[in-house]
Amino acid sequence: MALANIRLRLRRMAQNGLFVAALILLAGLLGFLALQTRTQWDISQGKRNSLSQVSVEALKKFDGPLTVTVYATAQDPQLGNVRKMIEEFLILYQRIKPDLKVIFIDPVEQPMAAQEAGVQVNGEMVVEFDGKREHLTIFNEQALTSLLMRMARPGDKRILAITPNVPRDASVLIISSPQADLPEGEVEKLLAYVAQGGSLLWLLDQEPLHGLQPLAEKLDLTLTPGVVIDPQAQQSRMPITFSLGASYGHHPVTDNFDHATVFPFARQVTVNENEEWRSVPLVEAAQSGWVETGKLGDGMVFDEMYDVLGPVNIAVALSRSVQDREQRIAVVGSSHFLANNYLGYGKNLDFGINLVNWLAGDENLISIPPRATSDSSLTLSEGTQTAIIVGFLILPLAFFASGSFIWWRRRRR
Repeated sequence: MALANIRLRLRRMAQNGLFVAALILLAGLLGFLALQTRTQWDISQGKRNSLSQVSVEALKKFDGPLTVTVYATAQDPQLGNVRKMIEEFLILYQRIKPDLKVIFIDPVEQPMAAQEAGVQVNGEMVVEFDGKREHLTIFNEQALTSLLMRMARPGDKRILAITPNVPRDASVLIISSPQADLPEGEVEKLLAYVAQGGSLLWLLDQEPLHGLQPLAEKLDLTLTPGVVIDPQAQQSRMPITFSLGASYGHHPVTDNFDHATVFPFARQVTVNENEEWRSVPLVEAAQSGWVETGKLGDGMVFDEMYDVLGPVNIAVALSRSVQDREQRIAVVGSSHFLANNYLGYGKNLDFGINLVNWLAGDENLISIPPRATSDSSLTLSEGTQTAIIVGFLILPLAFFASGSFIWWRRRRR
């Protein structure tokens, strides 16, 4: 009987020893795998803690290390811990590209280094790759990824306002509502640029065209005189002469773009049917409004004899094939929507960036959507955080103690 008990006890000890050894081996294996591999899941709403596929593809274009030098103080009176915010933001990029090196320099402690780098604001980043160097003063995915895509491409894009001579390597020419008549020779140069297939962004207001009527004829446009009146603007506490983007056409500029835009003092832009240009209406406004051809003022009402009933198209995209490539032109019936005073209205800036990117042939930059922060953050007090930490420490110890007690009792039997 005693011999049988001894054998049973030895068997249990062996089983317990094997269990403990297996448990230690499993824990060691899990620790090894944790060091060798990294897996994460983004469960935040909108996946705002992960990079978009566009950003991932942009990072893959870099064959070699990237360096980001951040000139930021540890604390900012308004923003708080700037370094921590930027570091957490750049970690998203480092997870995709481990050879992205981040260097922090305090511009207060090292003012000469900041001055030599041409740094102007706290938190400014200097991105370097293969001899190229660019500055970034805002840290969001759209801004940084756009910068990276510019650095990755072999050549530079040139985007110009109207000039006496249009360089041949200009990617986009911008005309923004001239205030004086253009000389005939300058108009001829502009028409030659369009005839050769140049990309153009034409922002025009209700004022006279100042010599650009031949351009409107070349593009086969009808520019209705008058200002678009949009009663829905009053619901947003804006003047009735501000048109709200109500619907958008199916086009790379406006695909997946369902944000509000505001076009002050807009005019109607219509493309006549023709066989030369392919046209897509980009923005439609004033569904319950009209084009006011009379004087602006209080008490304006629709006059069916003179005014044009809404909805009104205020932006169009044109394209055609020239010398085996696609020529792109956009015409917007409001130069004010990109002016400094109105750039912050709605998503005017995003819409303007989409326009320029499409005209310059950078469609990839259009598809970086803004990240919504619709889910709320959870803020815990220090006491609550301490209780949670202690709880997570006590629970494993409790399980260990319970297992040890059960093993001890079985051993005594």
